[in-house]
Amino acid sequence: MPNLPSSVLNSFYAYDFPDKVEAFKSFDAMLEELACINILHNDFHADNILYDKVANTFYPIDMADYTEDFNKLTADEQKEWSSCLDFRINDCRELIKNRRNEEKEARDLAIKEARELRALRRQQTEGLKLASSTQS
Repeated sequence: MPNLPSSVLNSFYAYDFPDKVEAFKSFDAMLEELACINILHNDFHADNILYDKVANTFYPIDMADYTEDFNKLTADEQKEWSSCLDFRINDCRELIKNRRNEEKEARDLAIKEARELRALRRQQTEGLKLASSTQS
């Protein structure tokens, strides 16, 4: 991974990926690059991926010294490794796909709650005005 200023790197969780198609392409390119040079990340998950929003590029981090060749693993080890990696890759894909939706749902819920609170306050104020006018 090239040296990059920290200002362009984001945690995978901190970015909403507005262009999901391009984000998926970039994510797949990172996976393909790792596969082409026979690198297996021993702790692959979203916390160990950084995103450069300027270059639309994902970078794996925290790889330690582990660079085992997949072809040297036994058939059972390959199956277990592939299953685990597929699960974690799908997790990352879901984060790309749903990140913005979760934030939008949270904003929509906050707006709905604020509107309900304003309506309740209006009702209370109108009730107080009505009670005050009937007592006069």
